[in-house]
Amino acid sequence: MAKIKKEIKTGKKKGRPTIYTEKLGLNICQRVADGESLLSISKDDAMPNRSTIHEWILTNDEFSNKYEKAVNVRTENMADDLNNIADNVKGEVMRDRLRVDTRKWYLSKIVPKKYGDKIDHTTNGQSINLKFDGAFMPTSKTTGDNSE
Repeated sequence: MAKIKKEIKTGKKKGRPTIYTEKLGLNICQRVADGESLLSISKDDAMPNRSTIHEWILTNDEFSNKYEKAVNVRTENMADDLNNIADNVKGEVMRDRLRVDTRKWYLSKIVPKKYGDKIDHTTNGQSINLKFDGAFMPTSKTTGDNSE
């Protein structure tokens, strides 16, 4: 009750921020770079809702660029953490394995060029040039045509 009276008396409305400020944007980006998810950040009452942050990413180029860099830092940190988790001899083996596998999967999807499974479509560094002239026709085992 005293809190409500104080809000009425001071005229300050308590609630989540909805207007972008550089300070708030930097705070969000720092937390993202440190490994926090937007879901976790948005649970903080001093932070905007996740939908508000998404709106800022889509409509504010300055924030969008900073956010993208923060996500890149987070993925690099996550990759660095893989060795620490794997080298932890005191940890729970199955849990640590799950942690490593989850991070590897995440990195392969978020940054596939760097952390994804590499499929080499070249031969000795040269591109494979395939030409199809329409002359090749596979034989059918059901017709009895065994000529190869």
